[in-house]
Amino acid sequence: GGGSNGCGSSGGGSNGCGSSGGGSNGCGSSGGGSSKKDIAVPLELHACMGLNACKGHDRYGTNDCAGSGYCATQVHSCHTLNNCRGQGGCGLYGDTEEQCNPGANDCAWQGSCGTPIPAERFITQGKNQGRSVWQLARKLFEERMDKFQRNVKPAPFKYGPPIKWLEANGRGESCGSSGNKYCSFGENNPDVRAEQFCKESEELLNDTMKNCDCEDKK
Repeated sequence: GGGSNGCGSSGGGSNGCGSSGGGSNGCGSSGGGSSKKDIAVPLELHACMGLNACKGHDRYGTNDCAGSGYCATQVHSCHTLNNCRGQGGCGLYGDTEEQCNPGANDCAWQGSCGTPIPAERFITQGKNQGRSVWQLARKLFEERMDKFQRNVKPAPFKYGPPIKWLEANGRGESCGSSGNKYCSFGENNPDVRAEQFCKESEELLNDTMKNCDCEDKK
């Protein structure tokens, strides 16, 4: 039997999870290219690394659990160009409410900004201005999985995929067009600034959720 998201139960845990994963934060770090090949037909379309709902649903079809997948399986370049629910990012474009729902939009053409969502992308307006988009998207994803009593493993990168990793693995990036700490502060040691941004966003994540009234939407 599968969950409401269509996941089966093959493998280790009740949701098909295998052994435990991990991953460093990698924020602002240099990225290495992967030798894996993209799966021909993705089993699920989602907005970014660590936002996959089941085993085998990542870009390569090889992840062993929900939340542990590598990269987006659906890529689009800008605000409202998503073809389905749950495929929006957020950043420069979109109003404050839209920027509170990265990876959680309800319908096609409602996604705020392009995907995938780099670790360095930040929210550009409202009370959460200057905080991480990916970390908010991941928290919303974890809460959705919790509703369906599904186990979730750590993402390959704790704070989401770094810009340099995305570039090295053929997924591109949105530098300058969607709120990106790495290039916005390019003259001020971007690696250090990106790392600082990711850590500060993590410390403020509970407050970020409250600012979006996410606690009331559980």
